[in-house]
Amino acid sequence: MVDDTNHDHWRAPAISDAFEKPARSVFRRPGFWASAVLLMLILSVLPIGMTRQAGPVARRTQSKANLRQIGLALWNYHDQFDMFPAGTVPAADLSVEQRFSWALSMGPFMDQPQLLKERSKAGWQDPEHAAVNDQPLPVYRNPEQRLERSFGSSGDHAGIVGIGTAAAELTEGHPRVDVFGFNRCSTMDSITDGTANTLMIATSVMPNRSMFAGGRETMRGFSRQPYLNGPDGIGAVAGSSAVQVLLADGSVHALSPAADSRLIEALATKAAGDQVADPS
Repeated sequence: MVDDTNHDHWRAPAISDAFEKPARSVFRRPGFWASAVLLMLILSVLPIGMTRQAGPVARRTQSKANLRQIGLALWNYHDQFDMFPAGTVPAADLSVEQRFSWALSMGPFMDQPQLLKERSKAGWQDPEHAAVNDQPLPVYRNPEQRLERSFGSSGDHAGIVGIGTAAAELTEGHPRVDVFGFNRCSTMDSITDGTANTLMIATSVMPNRSMFAGGRETMRGFSRQPYLNGPDGIGAVAGSSAVQVLLADGSVHALSPAADSRLIEALATKAAGDQVADPS
């Protein structure tokens, strides 16, 4: 069990801590090897470039593989720090929209150590960060997305913050919050509904400006119905029939845009007492 008294849920670890803190063995986590082997097999037969001319089935398979890879990185982060990353990298003088997002915190766990050199306190749109903003991040892209992108680092995924317009700002322990929040850090113990019943990441209908952009670009809640393909921008891209989602247990599922609102509300809260038998 994680001792929550040792953690400040309103302060994420420094990005450099990923290298300074002794690494834990993630290989002891149940199911790690099965997930890792499956991911490697998928990636070996479906390289990123292949999806450019591949059919819809191959693009959908690659989309799921990308989500699994993001899930593994998030789990590795938790194994290192006993918490998932906050939605934005702390920077007291910047608004959440100006800060770097949780994607920067994932750099060391996504084989992107060069991101550690970025001065997060300057804000993601600072001119000195032009190079990193133009850097393509294929794992954060949905191969089914065909719309134009503002930056090379534009992506098609959002961390789920919960239910309601202010879900990203609610404090830890509120029944309407999910894993992500502007400043919140979640632990495994805080997901009392069960990891298989809790959303972490979902695809967005349109590309965001950059995966490094803090605020609503990379974190979304469900504020009004319809929850999927509705005003919050979470849903299936044009021409596809399913919303790809990553659950907190690392599994990837396809949700119909017409999924019952009660199902979405149950999945988008981590401690409201909801149990979902089958989210697929």
